[in-house]
Amino acid sequence: MSYSSTTAIFTDNYFTSLDIVRVGKTTLKTIKQIVKKSTRRGTVDYTTSDGGILAVRWKDNKVFTLLSTDLGVELMSGISRYCSDTKQRKKITCPSVIKNYNANMGGTDKK
Repeated sequence: MSYSSTTAIFTDNYFTSLDIVRVGKTTLKTIKQIVKKSTRRGTVDYTTSDGGILAVRWKDNKVFTLLSTDLGVELMSGISRYCSDTKQRKKITCPSVIKNYNANMGGTDKK
């Protein structure tokens, strides 16, 4: 696939296959490993390919898997989420690539 250096390509849970997630030297943790109750919200696992594709798995309410040619996971930011235990909003870590995906998603995700 050919794209300009200013193009960011994202795929989410619906278009991410097991073979694609194995882009790096190591594979991502399985969803079963991340979804465990002992795994805290905001947990991130990632790998990159030699070709510059980032595969990231992040736990929010559910596990979110994303492939991208944009950014990296080094840029972390905080987002506010409701915590049912404390009945208050709480900051959790979120990779900037996921915030960028949410801000720019379109095409097949929006009707």
